[in-house]
Amino acid sequence: MKRQITGLHAADRCATDQIPDGVFLVRVQRVRFQRQAQKPYYTLALAILEPSRFSGHILSSRLYCTPKAL
Repeated sequence: MKRQITGLHAADRCATDQIPDGVFLVRVQRVRFQRQAQKPYYTLALAILEPSRFSGHILSSRLYCTPKAL
């Protein structure tokens, strides 16, 4: 499954401590459903496995469940 994580595309490619845009192999650490009246969403915590230089970093994001977002 491919998804664009908000904020990831804005990372500076020159900075070594920030994660650049691209394709990553990740492991899902945590998924939690957040029920809100207007916009239900899942909160995601993804651990980066590859590329190895970013291994151990955690990405957190939201995946909205509205018909428009899907």
